[in-house]
Amino acid sequence: MESGSPSAQLGEVTVPAVRVVRPAQRKPYPWKSLIAIPLLLTTLALAIWLPIGLFQVFYRDRIYPGVEVWGIPLEGMTPEEAEAVLVAALNFPHRAPVIFTDGERRWELPPERVGLRLDADATAMAAFRIGRHGPPWDRLLEQARAWWEGEQLAPRIIYDERTARAYLEELAQQINQPVRDAALRLEQRDAVNSPPTPVETTAQVGRELNVGATLALLQTSIGRIAPIEVPLVIAETPPRVVDASEARRRVEAILSGPITLTVTSTVPLTDDLGPWVLSPQELAGLVILGEEPREDGVHITATLDTDALWAFLTPIAELVAREPENPRFVFNDQTRQLELITPGKPGQSLDLEATLNRLLAAAMDEGEREVAAVLTTVPPSISDSATAEELGIRELLVENTSYFAGSSAGRVNNITVAASRFHGILVAPGETFSFNKYLGEVSKEAGYDESLIIYGNRTVVGLGGGVCQVSTTAFRAAFWAGLPIVERWAHGYRVGYYEQGGIPPGLDATVYSPLVDLKFVNDTPGYILIETYVNPTRYRLTFKFYGTSDGRTVEMIGPEITDIIPHGEPIYEEDPTLPKGTIKQVDWAVDGLTATVKRIVRDANGQVMHVNTFVSKYHPWRAVYKVGTGGETGAESP
Repeated sequence: MESGSPSAQLGEVTVPAVRVVRPAQRKPYPWKSLIAIPLLLTTLALAIWLPIGLFQVFYRDRIYPGVEVWGIPLEGMTPEEAEAVLVAALNFPHRAPVIFTDGERRWELPPERVGLRLDADATAMAAFRIGRHGPPWDRLLEQARAWWEGEQLAPRIIYDERTARAYLEELAQQINQPVRDAALRLEQRDAVNSPPTPVETTAQVGRELNVGATLALLQTSIGRIAPIEVPLVIAETPPRVVDASEARRRVEAILSGPITLTVTSTVPLTDDLGPWVLSPQELAGLVILGEEPREDGVHITATLDTDALWAFLTPIAELVAREPENPRFVFNDQTRQLELITPGKPGQSLDLEATLNRLLAAAMDEGEREVAAVLTTVPPSISDSATAEELGIRELLVENTSYFAGSSAGRVNNITVAASRFHGILVAPGETFSFNKYLGEVSKEAGYDESLIIYGNRTVVGLGGGVCQVSTTAFRAAFWAGLPIVERWAHGYRVGYYEQGGIPPGLDATVYSPLVDLKFVNDTPGYILIETYVNPTRYRLTFKFYGTSDGRTVEMIGPEITDIIPHGEPIYEEDPTLPKGTIKQVDWAVDGLTATVKRIVRDANGQVMHVNTFVSKYHPWRAVYKVGTGGETGAESP
C-alpha cells in the first residue's frame, strides 16, 4: 500500500509483479577501420550518450519500454493514456465478479458491491515510475532491465472492507435461521366431537453466517482480475429432536377409525356381551407422545396408554369371566364311594395381556380395526373321575335339620330351589365357603316364587322368601361341625320357623346378596362334601357335611337371653282388597331380646381350637292385622 493511502478499512492491494525476460540479442558493432583513439572515444561517447539522451527526452513524460500491467503494454504512454487503456482493457467490473456460495446457492455480484475497485490511476502511475527511482545510474539500469527483460506490474485494487461487511450482514438475513426441534401436537380443528388432527413441526438446522471469517476468505482472494469465488462460512447447530414424521403417521393410524372389541365365549353366557367400541375421540385421549434417542438424534414417538387400556379391559374381563364349576357328587354311605351327579364345567377368563397387545396392534395399523378378545379356558380343579379317597371324603361329619311347618307353597318352593344350589358341592381344604357364591341370582327366571320376606320393619310379599331357611340350616351345620365361621348375620327379629323343633333363638343366619353373606372355612384335612335334602311334605330341610374327621368336638353354652323388650300392642290396617268386616293377621307378635351363644371347639386331645361368641339382637315385633273395607261383608277372623 502506498504511503498516504486510505485508512486500514480502505486499502490498496498490490499483486506481485511478474518480470518478463526477453532473450538477449547480439548487437553487432561494425568496425570499418581503426581511427585514432581520441576520435574513437569521442565518437563512442556520442554514440552512447546521444541515444540515451534522446531516449530520456522522448520518454520524459512517457512510460518506458517493456513495462506492462497484466500483459497490457504501456510503452510510450503517458499516465493518463495508460489509465484510459487499463480501464478499457481490464474491464474490471465484468472480468472480476465476486461470487459467494452456500452449497448450491450462489450470489454473483460486481466487485464494487463488496468494496473492490480498480485504481487505474495508481496503477498507471506505478508503471510510469518504473525507471525513475534512485540515482541516474540506477535509473538507467532499471530502464535497461525493463526494456531487455520486461517489467510486469499487477493492477492496484482498492478494497473497502466496510462495504463488504455491510453486504454480508445484509446477506446474513437470507442465511441465518434459528434451530428448531421437530414436534408433534394434536390440534382440534373441526367439531368438538371429531378427533383431533396430528400437526407436525419439522426439524430445522440452526444456521448463522460468520461475517468475520467470510471477510477473511474474501481478502485472501482479491488482487487479481478474475472471478472470485468465496464459500460463505456458516455455523450450523443441529436440532436435538430431528424427526416427528413417524409419530405423526402412527397417530394418524390410531385415529383412522374406531376399534371394536368382540367376544366369542367358550362357555354359555346368560347375556350377549359386547361389542365394545373405542371411538377415535377416545383413542386420542389415550395417545402418549414421547422421545426416543437414536443414532441420528432424538425422534418423537407415539404410543397408546397401556394403563388406560388395561383399565378399559378390566371390567370387560369381569363380565366375561366364568368360574369353572367342579363336578358334584353324593357320598354313598353303603359303598363309601362318590357318585357323580353333575359333571364339571370349564370356566373362562380374559387374557388381558394378549388382548391388550391385539388392541395395540390394531391401533398402530390402518388395517383391520375389529379385535377378538383372547379368552382362556379354565378347567375345573376337580375331575369327574375323582374318588372319595383322593378328596379325603370318608365319613359323615355333621347332619343338621331345620323345620318350616306352616310355610306357604311359595316358601316351600323357594327352600327347595335354594337348597338344590348346594347339593353335591365340594369345599377344598383351606377354602372359605361363601353362601352367596353358590346361591346365585334370586329371580323368577331362577325358579323362585313370591313369598313373605322381611323388608324394613315389616313382613311383605317378595321374591325369595325361605332362602334364609337354607342359610340358617347351613350355619347350624357349620356351627356343629366346629368349622371357623367368618361371617354370620342374625335376623332383625325372631322368626318362628327357626325356633321349630325346640331350637332356641340365636342360631339363625340371614343372607342378602351381595352385602350380607354366610361364610365359613374348611380347616379339616380333606374336602368337605355338602349334601342337601328337602322333605316338602314333612317340612324338613337337612344339610350333611361329609369329609375326614379329625376328632374335634363342639360345646355350646347358652343362649343367654338379655334385654327383653315387650312386643307392644297389635296394629290394625285397613285393606280395601278384603271384604268389609274381615280381619286377617299378617304378622305375629314377638318380644325383642338379645341372645348370646358361646361355642367352644376342641381337638381330639381336648385342646381348645376355637372359641366363638354369637350375639343376636332381635327387635320387638308387633302383631299386624288387616281389616277389610271392601263392599261385601265377610266373616270375622280371629
